[in-house]
Amino acid sequence: GGAVLYGHETAEQACSALSLEGHSVVAAPQFVDASNGDFTPAATSPACAAGRDGSDLGALECAFGG
Repeated sequence: GGAVLYGHETAEQACSALSLEGHSVVAAPQFVDASNGDFTPAATSPACAAGRDGSDLGALECAFGG
């Protein structure tokens, strides 16, 4: 099996139990080229503009126009 999050089998279950549904992104991050070490979120990433003020989530800004 995979990792257990807060006693739940999936991230969705953990977020639901913690009442985080409206404040969490549970999806594939869609990195530019993770297999070659580029973990920049692609323009299509669900992390792009998902912050409270429309900012990108994570440490790196999303790649646009590439």
